[in-house]
Amino acid sequence: MDQTPAHDLHNDTILAILNTLRPESVVEFGCMRGSLAKKYRETVPDSLWYGIDIDEDNVRHSSEVCTEAMLADIEALGVEDFKRFGPAGAWVFGDVLEHLRDPWTTLRRIREVIQPDGRLIACIPNSQHWSFQARINAGQMQYDKDGLFDRTHVRFFSRQTMISLFESTGYKVESVFARTFNFPGYEKYIPFIRGMASASGVNADQAVADAMPFQYVLVSRPAT
Repeated sequence: MDQTPAHDLHNDTILAILNTLRPESVVEFGCMRGSLAKKYRETVPDSLWYGIDIDEDNVRHSSEVCTEAMLADIEALGVEDFKRFGPAGAWVFGDVLEHLRDPWTTLRRIREVIQPDGRLIACIPNSQHWSFQARINAGQMQYDKDGLFDRTHVRFFSRQTMISLFESTGYKVESVFARTFNFPGYEKYIPFIRGMASASGVNADQAVADAMPFQYVLVSRPAT
């Protein structure tokens, strides 16, 4: 199956986090064409950036801006492979974990080598988004070339299960940032989201709040 179409966009939320942390070394999984590396290294030019991607064309492009670009299936990399990046201050997964068959194992492998003060930063699409709920309810579960119903998505997470993903693999979640975009039409779904939450015995206000973000960016560090 073809990968998600390549693009030259960067995640501004992840970039802002990196600009705050200022790591000297970054490992980026799913580096695409290296747009995030390029933007970060404009302000931290001496930083080391290791990009990993499964697409050969992406690696060719990203090698122009990364310290090193590696062609690899992330899930085929083991602890020994990750050890070479051990001193990295940040490990970045920008919309990648949902594409993995077993993200839990990958995160555990990194947990064995990440430094105590290292950060793992991940952007993950929100499967509790109101538009996702609306399409499921209407039976319109057609896959798309990208977005929440990207045909290459293997795993689906809500805010709560994203946090569980990291906590169950040895990390402490420090921050959760919501990425909310202005898609029209959400208002008409809110009463029904509230109704489903009440019927399920959960907090309706929280259910509505969790239905707004399109993605979340989580920052975690090794749990002690």
